[in-house]
Amino acid sequence: MSQDMDEALRSYRAAARQGHGRAMVKLGHAHRWGEGVAENKTQAFTWYQRAAAAGDLAAHVWLGDCLEHGDGTRCDRAAAVEHYRIAAAAGDPHAMAELGRCYLNGLGAHVNLARGEELLRAAAPARPLVPLAEWAAAYLPSYYPLPPSSFHRWLVGELTGLHSRRGSRVNVLAPRGAAKSTWSSFAYPLWCAVHALEPY
Repeated sequence: MSQDMDEALRSYRAAARQGHGRAMVKLGHAHRWGEGVAENKTQAFTWYQRAAAAGDLAAHVWLGDCLEHGDGTRCDRAAAVEHYRIAAAAGDPHAMAELGRCYLNGLGAHVNLARGEELLRAAAPARPLVPLAEWAAAYLPSYYPLPPSSFHRWLVGELTGLHSRRGSRVNVLAPRGAAKSTWSSFAYPLWCAVHALEPY
């Protein structure tokens, strides 16, 4: 362990003893990924729980992430959504994005495209613009289970800048089932909406 990491962990532990939630989150991260301590995901989850009880909003996002993926605890997507909701209600953009993704994909909540879009749009000003292909893979995985083909990479490249070229058109001919409409009529408009690139 480096001297800097050792000092950081001592500081986090001292602050955690004083009830500082953010220090508890840092200790959770250290245990979850084995940074300066032995990896212990169950202990990480416990630190996140303590941090949330101490009032740290970010801890709810990390609890949601653990519960959604069964990391250090049982997988419980409905409980994950509840934690995302707590932090999202307080304006945490990370929580808004995660909750929006859950609504879009029906993870721990009923599919609600309108609410998912609303949350992702609210999170967008505080988050960097995510490239369309990466965004689709992350937030619409059931529609894009495979890496994009060369045709899809070309189509995504054409679509990405359309919002800045009013009046331009792209005529695409491809076999049925090539996901032309899935990209151009579904993913791209939704991506524009949540990044506030279009006034939908």
